[in-house]
Amino acid sequence: MVKVSVIIPIYNVEAFLGECLLSVQAQTLREIEILLVDDGSSDNSGKIAESFAASDPRMRVFRQKNSGYASACNVGLSMACGKYISIVEPDDFIEPNMLECLYNCAEENRADVAKARYWEMLDLPQKRIERVCGAVIESAKPFTLGDHPELLSMHPSIWSCLYLRDFIREFGISFISGRYRGWEDNPFQIQTLYLARRISYVNDPLYHWRVLSPMDYVKIPCVEMPIERIDAMHSFLASEGCSNPQIYEALFRRDMVYFKKIFQKADLADLPYLRGRVKAYFRRLAAEDALYTPVRNRRLVMFPCIYFMLTKLTLPLKKTLKNVKIRLK
Repeated sequence: MVKVSVIIPIYNVEAFLGECLLSVQAQTLREIEILLVDDGSSDNSGKIAESFAASDPRMRVFRQKNSGYASACNVGLSMACGKYISIVEPDDFIEPNMLECLYNCAEENRADVAKARYWEMLDLPQKRIERVCGAVIESAKPFTLGDHPELLSMHPSIWSCLYLRDFIREFGISFISGRYRGWEDNPFQIQTLYLARRISYVNDPLYHWRVLSPMDYVKIPCVEMPIERIDAMHSFLASEGCSNPQIYEALFRRDMVYFKKIFQKADLADLPYLRGRVKAYFRRLAAEDALYTPVRNRRLVMFPCIYFMLTKLTLPLKKTLKNVKIRLK
C-alpha cells in the first residue's frame, strides 16, 4: 500500500534537484511513491530525474512540454496512487521524518489536511540563514479554517502539508493558472484549507523552503499576475458562500502584503492601471459590508499608492544625493 504520493514538479533546477531528491529518498516512511514531473526543462534536470529513478523503483518520471507549475502539479495529482498527497518543490528539501510525522498526525485525527511549520532558508553564496515560519497552534485537536483563519494571512506553504487523496478528488480540487503563470499555490491553498473538514497541525518545522534572494518580489513576472490570484481567492470564497469575517480579515492582511509587492515591481506606467484595480478591490470590500467590517477603512486604499510614491519617486533623489556626496569628496 502506498501511503503517500510525493509530487515534485521540475523545471530547470539542476543546481538543487539532487539535494531535494535525496531528502525524499531518505524518508523514514518507506511506503511512498515519488512522481517526478519534468515540465520541459532545458537544463540537466530531466537527466538527473531519470538517473535517480533508474535506481529507485518508487520513482516515476513524467515529461511534458513546458506548461507551467500548475499543469505539472495537476499531472502529479492525476497519477497519484497514495492515500495522501505531498507536494515538494524541486529546489527545496525536507526533514527525514516529515512524511511519517504528517502521515501519523493525519491518521490519528482522520484529517483531510495535515500541516506543519517550516524553515525559510535564505541561501546566499556565502552562507545559509534559516528561520522558523508558520503559525503556532497549541491545540492538538483537529480544526477547520474558521477556527484558525490566521493560516490565510501567512505564506501559502502548500508544500508543508499532506492532503487526503479522496478529499482532493471528492471536491475536484486542482491547480488553477490563468493568463499569467506564478503563485498558483494561492488558489490551491484556499481551496484545500477552506474545504477541509478536519485539519491537523504539527508545530515542528519539517520543510526547508529555499529563498535565493531577500527581494523575492523580483519573481513577479508582471503586476497583473498577483491581482489575478487575489481575484481568484476572493471569487472562490464568494462561490462557496463564505460568511466568516475572520477568514476575510486574514485574507485581507495577505492581500496588503501582495499589493506592496505589486507596487515594488511596478513602473510609473503601471500606476493608472493599479490605481483603478486598488479602488475596485476596496469597492468589492465595501459591497460586502457585513463581511468586511473588521477591515473596512477607505483610507487604506491610499496605502499601496503612498508606498509606491515613497519607494519609486524617492529613488532618483537618493541617487542624486549619493552622486553629490561622491563629487564633494
